[in-house]
Amino acid sequence: MSARTFLGGYTLHHFEKPDELIAVSVNDSLLDVIRTLSEGNIMCAPVKSDQGYVGVADLSRLVNNYFLDSLEHAADKSNEDLTGLAQLTALKSLDKQLLANSGLGVTDDVQIFNEKDSLLEACKTLGTMNQHRILVGDDQGILVNFVTQSAVVRLLANKLEAFQQTAARTLEQCHLTTPSDLVTIPRSVRTIDAFKMLRDKEVSAAPVVAENGAIIGNLSVRDIRGALTGKRVFAALHKSVTEYIACNAPDRERSEMLPAITCSSQTTLGEVISKLAVSRIHRVYVVDASGLPIRTITLSDVLAALITPNAD
Repeated sequence: MSARTFLGGYTLHHFEKPDELIAVSVNDSLLDVIRTLSEGNIMCAPVKSDQGYVGVADLSRLVNNYFLDSLEHAADKSNEDLTGLAQLTALKSLDKQLLANSGLGVTDDVQIFNEKDSLLEACKTLGTMNQHRILVGDDQGILVNFVTQSAVVRLLANKLEAFQQTAARTLEQCHLTTPSDLVTIPRSVRTIDAFKMLRDKEVSAAPVVAENGAIIGNLSVRDIRGALTGKRVFAALHKSVTEYIACNAPDRERSEMLPAITCSSQTTLGEVISKLAVSRIHRVYVVDASGLPIRTITLSDVLAALITPNAD
């Protein structure tokens, strides 16, 4: 069976629903929103108003736009007994800006999928329209789920046998190996500067490289969450990016990181899906024969490759 056939026959109703659907309000302060996301150990949440759901609040965008410079200032005067979130809370001025007035998380055209819609329709949005998650409602318009790209990839990893025809295609056959401009982070760069680099280059992650250009790790905007909730991790913001990663990831995860985030032109789409799902990462890097990275493959790239008409 092809991926398009499988996705067309799988409805959003089959996705596991959370015990509690965490949402934030347009009337919450930005600090309240970042606190809700951090304490809930989530990167994003639906935004609601009196008229219904109006968008999605994303932790990485909030940090990049409002809190990164404040985090650096707080880390300069860091009390190692406090987390980054506690340090930010002490800066009272950050508690005055409301989400509704920030321009983040609120849009004029929020699309809510019906749980009877197919995963194929959802993937058209998730794979080709720069949307990383979708809202799902029932026939009464009540929000029942919040489906992310990573949740879709984890589902696909468990269903690879259902679309073997597509999963067996190599990245080269999927036209996903063409070299592209790639932002890399030298291993010795100070972590707070690395996060600023991601912000300024408008990328959500980049490989950490050794002096010879080989990948030795990965830094994502998602990793800032560790500085918000962990005392040792927050204190490591002024240390090198490799030291920060060491604080932020358990030894087992670090030992599995490198093989998980790299692949070659002959790696199959199914293998990439498995790598992404098992390691819960959001991208892999294609490396050349010398082991040097030449391009990024994101969750969007994978989903788009599955739904293109010539994917099979």
